[in-house]
Amino acid sequence: MMMSLHLFLILTLLLNLFSRNGILLALYHVMLFIQSLLLAGPPDSVVKFNFDSAFNFQAKIATSGVLGRNACGLIMAACSVSHRDVADAFITEALACKQVVVFARDMGFSSVIIKGDSLTVMKKLNTSNSDKSIISPIVHDIKVLARDFDSISFRFVRRDANNAAHVLAREFRFQQDPLYWIEEAPQHTTIAVEMDIRKIFPLPGS
Repeated sequence: MMMSLHLFLILTLLLNLFSRNGILLALYHVMLFIQSLLLAGPPDSVVKFNFDSAFNFQAKIATSGVLGRNACGLIMAACSVSHRDVADAFITEALACKQVVVFARDMGFSSVIIKGDSLTVMKKLNTSNSDKSIISPIVHDIKVLARDFDSISFRFVRRDANNAAHVLAREFRFQQDPLYWIEEAPQHTTIAVEMDIRKIFPLPGS
């Protein structure tokens, strides 16, 4: 760990010296990786999934955007899946949450954290009270699916902290067939992920 810290300090010094000239961008990404290791600790088995949805009201089609990242923020998996004959926009977030749980299970992840910006859905998943809303059957299905994991938690995040999943859902909202990516994501989603990282680790002078 001490050697990594020394290397991080050296990279930071070099970056500060040359970043004004617009070079060493690759060095910046190396520094981000080392800094994430120092702050978050070594990668573990927990994968964090963000999800969001886009709704085509006229066509009654909801599109789920799912993005999985490890403790260092590196993309592990992503998918975009459309749901037909969706009656209400309120249902779309619940369907997207179910999709992320199914996707994480099918990918073989046993310890996951599920994050979404629908406060209502997250509250219903974190209570043992019976749910009588329109999304009751979906909430029930999610809780049953959750039993397949060694560890799973559902957490609410603000929309600005869920931007990458939002970009993914909107980009493929007219795509009918499901799409899957392993250890990568579409270009616009990848850019959104990089922007999220830069919010945490901004470039010197920015």
